Amino acid sequence: MKTARTGALSGCAIWLLVFSLFSLCLIPTAMLGGSLSTAFQSEAIIELLAPTLCPPETTGRLHTYATTTRDSNGFETPSTGYALHCVDASGNLIEDTGGLYGLLWVGIWGLAALLLAAGLAVLLAAPAGAFIARRLKHRAPATPPPSDSPTG
Repeated sequence: MKTARTGALSGCAIWLLVFSLFSLCLIPTAMLGGSLSTAFQSEAIIELLAPTLCPPETTGRLHTYATTTRDSNGFETPSTGYALHCVDASGNLIEDTGGLYGLLWVGIWGLAALLLAAGLAVLLAAPAGAFIARRLKHRAPATPPPSDSPTG
């Protein structure tokens, strides 16, 4: 019973290690990709997310506006802001969700990366455990043979 519990604990520890390694790589990469895609594909993202974010009987439109941001030296520089406007059939603004569509999109990409990391960890935990066990077996010192004398 003790061996089974030890094996389960070490299996969970290996899965957690593999999951952590995959997460450290996949989640930042996916979030960077999601951020870049909001800058280059805003119209397509709004078409996907507007039915969720906008009230019924409204459509989502990309609204761009001039704004400023601070550079690394603290000076204000011109910038372009993006927002999702929910408008009715006559074009009246019903709701301004601001940049929520971008945050939601990046979050979706981050969640997808988290699920991918978990799935890869499940698939690769057993091979990683076998690899670690092989490496530790080669490093373990050889045990001396038992002595034949009864006094030891």
